Amino acid sequence: MLQEYAVDPELAAIPANLRAISLLFNYSNPRRISNFPLTWARSVMEHAKSIGQMEEKHAEILLKHMQQESLCIRSFGRAYNQALDWKGNTANQHSNKPFHAILCDSGVGDVPSLEIHAANPRLDAPYTWPLTKTYANLTSLLLPLLKEANYVCIIDPYYSPFNNAYKRLFSDCFEVLNNRSDAANITANICTSSNRPMAVYGAGEQRKLKQDFISHYIPNICRIQVVGSLREDMHARYLITDVASFVIDHGFDVKDNITANVTMLSASDANNIKRQYFSGP
Repeated sequence: MLQEYAVDPELAAIPANLRAISLLFNYSNPRRISNFPLTWARSVMEHAKSIGQMEEKHAEILLKHMQQESLCIRSFGRAYNQALDWKGNTANQHSNKPFHAILCDSGVGDVPSLEIHAANPRLDAPYTWPLTKTYANLTSLLLPLLKEANYVCIIDPYYSPFNNAYKRLFSDCFEVLNNRSDAANITANICTSSNRPMAVYGAGEQRKLKQDFISHYIPNICRIQVVGSLREDMHARYLITDVASFVIDHGFDVKDNITANVTMLSASDANNIKRQYFSGP
């Protein structure tokens, strides 16, 4: 779902370029800047400082927004050889595992330079798309986020861990969370409805629901909140994480003959939805 872009820190240090980049890359669309090297923002600052004091201040403000608000800079586990410059490292990494695109002022290896504007086809990144709800498609949507998210929130009024349409998919999803080395630091919030005719859990059974989740699915995760909601207006289905969030209009159950629309959420919308159903940060 997410698209990894290598962005030349020297190119990004130019104020007009950094402004354009900050508008293109955002939590609410699939574009992500690869934190490559792991000090990408610092590298941009160093190049901006070499240009001038005003450029350095401009970079500081925009980079703070990109790191804290847009949440568009992410680590994709790339190695960085300090003996090579950025373009040399990028060429090596691209040959091993291609970036979605490379933004630089000249070509990298056999990869041509990429102009920074939304009309460029390599920067096309729709925030909504159709998805046929096969097991393969749903795992491709969910698992990449669960492999790195520190916070996971699942909201689905019809979800049950014991319903066969959900069981295999979420068993695999929770296995990914459980097997992470930092599983004890992950926060998992799960909300299903306790006001549906076929609900496994009735009102007031949140404790049993939580115990079942812990014993069957996510025993290694310490911070778990499970809620059986009585809200009559609970219709949409969401996956909210600190990496990206989206709404899917036909739920997370596997149905090979159903096509759903997936729409990414802004960070503010994701936080507002999370607060509707769960307490805490």
